[in-house]
Amino acid sequence: MKTFSSVTVKKHKYLVKIRFVRSYNHLRGVLRRFKFNYNHKLAKLDIHALPYPTDWQKLRRYKRLVVEIGSGHGELIADLSQKRPDDLFIGFEIISKFMRMGMRRLSSVDNARIFKAEAYGIIPLIFADETIDETYILFPDPWHKRRHHKRRPLTTEWFSILHKKTTSGGSFLFVTDWEDYYDFVSAQLETCDAGWDIKTGEYKPESFGLPQTHYYKKWLKLGRNFRYILGRKRQSNIS
Repeated sequence: MKTFSSVTVKKHKYLVKIRFVRSYNHLRGVLRRFKFNYNHKLAKLDIHALPYPTDWQKLRRYKRLVVEIGSGHGELIADLSQKRPDDLFIGFEIISKFMRMGMRRLSSVDNARIFKAEAYGIIPLIFADETIDETYILFPDPWHKRRHHKRRPLTTEWFSILHKKTTSGGSFLFVTDWEDYYDFVSAQLETCDAGWDIKTGEYKPESFGLPQTHYYKKWLKLGRNFRYILGRKRQSNIS
């Protein structure tokens, strides 16, 4: 018997599969039949078994919801989740080896999970509007060859989507060692009519209370420069 009905659609330049469930009670029943406790450790959750959008507060009570795009070796999400046990951290990594590496780093915490998924396609589906407090995009693939520029996902359209998903006063942090990609993202934000307050500058992890990740150390040894773009969603004036 099929548990979920699904349909594959093209959304935001990616093919994604949307699954439908009748209710959270239905979902709990399904998971119990597979001897799975809905309130079990985040490490056991399967992204394909969750309804879209997911009510993360029903999974785990938290103060702030933090998302990392491209978790790499998992240093960032592991460091922050240990320092901030009351917050919830959700990372996405498309490379299986890196996803497993990151999850091993999270073995001592239960407020963080890295999913193997294409973040730019899944974030518009799995998060409800105005629920993400922080988004980290550190050293994404710059698609540096000119013929590959069309593959760059950090577009005006995507930043508008992220704006809808971000809470009032929430933020994103983009970091790159590739000057051309920095210029590209800056240009995309200039044409984005969503309400972001932008701050830019030279990136140093300690300035943001962040660890030195694998790729930061790798590019630092090669003498590269690092630039950041910090976007903060303008707070609503409604009192």
